[in-house]
Amino acid sequence: MASGYRISAAALVAALVCAAPAPAQRCDGGRGVRVADLGFDHIGGSMSVSHRDGERPRFEFGGEPVIGGVRGNGPLREGDAIVAVDGHLITTREGGRRYTAIDPGEQVRLSVRRCGRVKVVTVRAGVRCMRMPEVPAPPAPPAGARRPGSPPAP
Repeated sequence: MASGYRISAAALVAALVCAAPAPAQRCDGGRGVRVADLGFDHIGGSMSVSHRDGERPRFEFGGEPVIGGVRGNGPLREGDAIVAVDGHLITTREGGRRYTAIDPGEQVRLSVRRCGRVKVVTVRAGVRCMRMPEVPAPPAPPAGARRPGSPPAP
């Protein structure tokens, strides 16, 4: 896991995916996936994000992620740290799965740490299109190079 990692909401907030591989709905001409939006634009902390084509991204947290770029008049505040999702600590496997599995339109209970106290808030997830980074094709081998597993040239 990367420490001190910060990504945009389009890459993290939105990436609310299910624990079991589920197909994601495509958007932006097939270059993105529809994901839940909890009303903030970025999240920072120790985390990892993985993604397979056709699936929503998956999250694992090594610490309580801090949110920023809060939009609207919802219950979340700039600098809130997410402690738990629907009662599951965010730093546990189940907490990461639950965060990943939030669907647009769904209500979710977030425990957040604010000013040293934990507060439970309810958020209804919106929807946004999250563009996934394209993975470049591996470079072609130099001319005359042998492919792994092929016999040596005579």
